[in-house]
Amino acid sequence: MILKSPEQQKEVCNVVRLAINRSQFSKQHMDYIIAALTQLYKDRDTIPNLKITFGHTLPMRHFHAWAEPYAPTKEEMCDEEKLQILGKINKI
Repeated sequence: MILKSPEQQKEVCNVVRLAINRSQFSKQHMDYIIAALTQLYKDRDTIPNLKITFGHTLPMRHFHAWAEPYAPTKEEMCDEEKLQILGKINKI
């Protein structure tokens, strides 16, 4: 697995991607997902940032990696311009 260089990492916003298979869920499921994501958004200031401390190269690392809370630096924070660019890319 090829990891990004420190220069490449600086260009990437710290965001989360969520994929939902709409064909497998009913409207009630989707309403629940929307309600849960809305609540997460409202509570976003209380959710700690996490940094992977072990398992960077593991397959399916979101299941096997170890993480610990940390305070991101100003350079790691995503500005509005980057968010707008990401929004345009994801709509393509």
